[in-house]
Amino acid sequence: MRIKGFFWFLTILLTAVCLYQLSFTWVANDVESQAGKEADQKIATIKKEAMASSNGIATVGTNNDIVDFKEPEAMEIAKGILVNQILRSKAEKNVYPLLGSTFAEVKKRSLAFGLDLVGGMSVTLEISVPEFIKSQVKNQNDISFKKPFEQALAKRSNDASADFLTLFIDAYKKYNDGTKLECHILWRRYRNYNS
Repeated sequence: MRIKGFFWFLTILLTAVCLYQLSFTWVANDVESQAGKEADQKIATIKKEAMASSNGIATVGTNNDIVDFKEPEAMEIAKGILVNQILRSKAEKNVYPLLGSTFAEVKKRSLAFGLDLVGGMSVTLEISVPEFIKSQVKNQNDISFKKPFEQALAKRSNDASADFLTLFIDAYKKYNDGTKLECHILWRRYRNYNS
């Protein structure tokens, strides 16, 4: 009988400790949720004013970050800025009156969720075609490469929608009569994959 009582005591003690630790997470999530709602209200007002007066562009937050509300991701960017600002302002305020803890203390003691529990992450890889081409050349200072490359960059600066690779190849053909572009490219990197 004594062993049974000990296990009940241990179970109750572990449950109490778990609830105590989880309470910090609940309070932190509640404060963050309220900050999100507050940010949504502010964003709606800012967006309405921006769309009415200044072509959809507005400054958001204390750092005066510029957000273009015509862009699809503008709402998320503005919300992130405002939520961070709101949470920073609450960092030293008591948010857990039972224990007298500030938001910074509560957040430090709350459970950290991994990306799989929070909703994952999104990664965008952007490749600069001119920089990629430049990195694949044997000698970037060779005049037969450098002149056409600079001409293509100049044409692209006038027309941002133009395809840089096409512009470069056309400029290369005009500048180098009959010389193949392959003689400038570092093909040895790819030899193992083709054999």
